[in-house]
Amino acid sequence: MRCQFCGWDNPEGKTNCEKCNKPLVAEDRSNPALQPVPHDRLTNRMPQEGHAVLKATVREGTVGRNNLATNNNVCPECGYQLENGKCGQCGYTAQERKSKEEEPKVVHHESAIASGKQTVRPKRKGEKDGRFILTPISEDDGRPEGESLEFDGNHVVLNRDNTDSKNSTITSQEQAVIKYEDGNWQIEDHSEYKTTFVQVSRPVELQSGDLILLGNQLYRFEDLK
Repeated sequence: MRCQFCGWDNPEGKTNCEKCNKPLVAEDRSNPALQPVPHDRLTNRMPQEGHAVLKATVREGTVGRNNLATNNNVCPECGYQLENGKCGQCGYTAQERKSKEEEPKVVHHESAIASGKQTVRPKRKGEKDGRFILTPISEDDGRPEGESLEFDGNHVVLNRDNTDSKNSTITSQEQAVIKYEDGNWQIEDHSEYKTTFVQVSRPVELQSGDLILLGNQLYRFEDLK
C-alpha cells in the first residue's frame, strides 16, 4: 500500500508507513478528498511518467543505522543493497569500509612520557640504546648524596618524576632532554623558566644566544663575527 504522505510502497497489512510512520489510508477513487497529494518535486520514491516504479530494496524504517554498519550486504551510509561491494545509490564501496576497519588506532601512553623513556625515532640496524647515570651531588662538599639514577634510551626526557619527586624546582613536565646521537650525548633545556645549567669541565662550543652563569651572574653570549 502506497503512503499518501511520502509515497513509500508498504507491504500489505501495514497500518502505518514504514518510512514516515503516518497512518495508511486505503485509496478511495470515488472520494476526491482521500486522493494522495502529489509531491512538489519527483524523488526516487515517485516514478516519472513512462518509467517503472523504483522500490527500495531495504526498508529504512525497519533497519537502524547500527544494524546497517554490521551488515556487509547493506550500505552503511544510505541503507541500500550493495551490489558487488558497491552502492548504486551513494557510490559507497565495501573497500572504504575495509580501509576504515583496518586503519590503525594511535594510542598515546602518558605513562611513557612521564617516565622519560619514550621512543621518538626508529632505531637503525646495529644501533644500540645509550645508557647513562645521574648521581645527585651536594653543593656544599661536592660529594654524592642519594642513590644514582640509571637511564636507558637515545632520547630521555628528564622531569621531577624520574629525578627527584620531592624537588619542586624541577618541573613535572619536561625539564630537559638528553639525546644520544652519532656517539655523542647532548642536553637541551625544555623548562619554562630556563633552569637547566651545565657546569663547564671541558671545552664547550658556544653559539649566539647561549647563557653563561658566572658565579651568580648570568650573561648572554653573542657572536660578533
